[in-house]
Formats: sequence, C-alpha cells, structure tokens
Amino acid sequence: MTPPPEFYLDTNAASYLYPHHGSREASRIRSTLKRRISDGDLRLIGSFALFDELAGIAHRDPNRYWILAFFLTERVRGHILMPVLETSQRELQRGGLLEGRERFASVKLVNRVRATVRRRSAAMDVGDQMYADAQEFVASQEETFKVISNELHEKGIEPSKKGMELWWSRANELIDEWVRKHLESSRSRLGIADSAPLPPPSSVPTARRFYEFHMARLVRILGDGKKVEPGDAYDARHYAAACYSQFLVTDDKGFRRVIDLIPDVPFKLLRFTEFVDLLNRKG
Repeated sequence: MTPPPEFYLDTNAASYLYPHHGSREASRIRSTLKRRISDGDLRLIGSFALFDELAGIAHRDPNRYWILAFFLTERVRGHILMPVLETSQRELQRGGLLEGRERFASVKLVNRVRATVRRRSAAMDVGDQMYADAQEFVASQEETFKVISNELHEKGIEPSKKGMELWWSRANELIDEWVRKHLESSRSRLGIADSAPLPPPSSVPTARRFYEFHMARLVRILGDGKKVEPGDAYDARHYAAACYSQFLVTDDKGFRRVIDLIPDVPFKLLRFTEFVDLLNRKG
C-alpha cells in the first residue's frame, strides 16, 4: 500500500489554521484537513521545533496557542520528528537517512509533547525558555557574522551580494567543515568514542541540512545587509525537519528566500494557498 503524501507546516503556515480573528474559511480548512487525514489521503508531520516555537504564542495569546497546538497534536498523532541531535544519533546508528517510523520520536517523547500542550503552565514555561533561547541566538549569530565578515575581508572577499555568492560557490566544502566541527564537539552526545575516527558528514544528513541552511541564511543576511531576527532561531530546525517530508508549507518570505538558494532540496515548497488547493482536490 502506497503511503499518503506527507506535509510539514512551519509555524507561519500552521498559524493560518487559527487566525487572530476567527473565520469561516479557516474553520472549513480545518474540517477538510481533519477529514482528509482521517481518510488516509495525506499525513501531517510535526516536529519539536514546531511545538517549541508555537509555545511562544502562549505569551501573546494563550487561548489561541492552546487550541492551535491541541489541534495539531491531534492531527499529527505520533508523526513528530525528533530534534536535530536525536535524529543525528539515529542516523549514525543506521549509517544515513532514516526511513518510515525511524524518523519519528518515541511514544514517550510524543506523550511528553501532548502533556505540555494540555498544561498551560508547562507551555508558558516552554515559551519563556524559547524566548530566552531566541534572544541568545540573535546575539550569538551577530557575533558569528562579525567573525566571518572579518575572515572574508582577510581573504579579499567583501561581504556584499556578489562576494557572498562567490563564497557560496564553495558551499559544500564549507558545510562539510562545519559538520565535522559539530561531530567533534558532540562526540559524547552522539555516542562517538574519543579514539574513534569521525564519521563522514554524509552519515548525519539532518545535521548537514541544518548547517546547510545556516550557511545559506548567512549568505542572504550578509549579502542583503539584513539583520538577524529572533524568529530565525527556528528556521534551520524547521528546514532540517521538513527534509524528512515531501512538502514544506510556508508563506514566510525570508525563510523561502533562503531555501531558494539551496540546490536539490528534498521536498517541494508550497504556499499555504497551494496547500489548501491540494486539500480541496478530489481523489
């Protein structure tokens, strides 16, 4: 039996399911989505990144967060992709890409997500931590960008659009270098013995996708003269998770612009309206 197509909605797309002001259209979309999933026509994929970022809504609009997060946990069921580190651990054990149920978190971890959603105080705690993490991310990324800008200047490369395109031309080599540094610094957490040689970057495709996105975003931000935003903290995690689905749904312009720079992404990128059009198709 052919498995149904799998869709990953980032926080931007998921928020359309429950807009700030209720609408009949959003209610109809939710009903159609629920029915199509129940009929086995499609599968909705979630991730820890999605539910972590959604917790940030709990501070601004607790009721909206609760009904949206509850709706999503009921629709994704046990299809919640693991965080980057845990996914990398499994990929190392397998020697590459995961398949089927291997991609998803254990029942214990899924139940932990569901319990957090059901306890508003727990969601608020997660939201507090996510806010603090996002602020720390912005500070660390700005520092990283300064270091890289100085390195580029030393090599005679201006951090302009043209200069960053030149830097991106050797992206594969640089991404592999970043992944090796990640593997070296995460030996104990990934279960790699101190005396063992490092596995090749290809053995941890999720970590490689994660750093691939970070590098592409670096090219966009420095090349376009943009600033790092707190919401950027989740984009790499969403991207890495979505690589284990067939479709990524988002209307986030900055997110899409970074993805457009990356060749050979393993999913099809959809806007929310395109996703709704697919929902409404018969057969």
